[in-house]
Formats: sequence, C-alpha cells, structure tokens
Amino acid sequence: AIPKSCCAMAEKALKGLHASIDLVIKDPARKDYALKAVAVHGRALQFLTPQLRADKEVVSKALSDGWALQWADQECRKDKELVLRAVKKDVGSLQFAPQELLSNKDFAMEAI
Repeated sequence: AIPKSCCAMAEKALKGLHASIDLVIKDPARKDYALKAVAVHGRALQFLTPQLRADKEVVSKALSDGWALQWADQECRKDKELVLRAVKKDVGSLQFAPQELLSNKDFAMEAI
C-alpha cells in the first residue's frame, strides 16, 4: 500500500504543475509566468514563446530537467554552460546539443 503522505505529496505536485501550465497558457509571453512554470516543471519551456525559449535565464531555470534542452532556442543550445547543466541532470539531453559542441574534445571531456 502507498502511504497517504506520498499521495498527498503527488497531488500537491500535480496541482503546482497544472497551476504553472495554466499561467503559461494564459500568457505565454510573460517572463514572470515563464520562470514560475519552468521552476515547477522544466518541460513547460515547450509552451513558451520563441523569445522566452531564447532567454538564458528562463532556459537555465528550465534545465532542472535536462530534457527541457530540446525546446531551448538554437543559440541557447550552443551555450556550453547551459548544455552542461542539462547533461548533468540527464545525460540523454546530449542528443539535443549541436554537433559543433559534440565535436569539441574539451566539451566532450566535461560532459562525461
């Protein structure tokens, strides 16, 4: 049996996720909403405007979930520090890094 405290925590997390996505859907161009949403769930980045997906502060916060890198703007994906942040959370996010970073020996050594 699953303890009631776990169910309550999961329910609270889902409410937070829904609330943050509701904010983004309400106004996907507001940076304050975007920062709140990606803080709760990094993959909320996919619902933001292209301008916010190019904002390094927003992207950096979203990368608490490495897979969020796939929705980051191309310029952000070229940023070594942002990509390394994603990789530290989930090595699978390397697939979203540009070839120019992947072929850089120094980057490769840091990433693994």
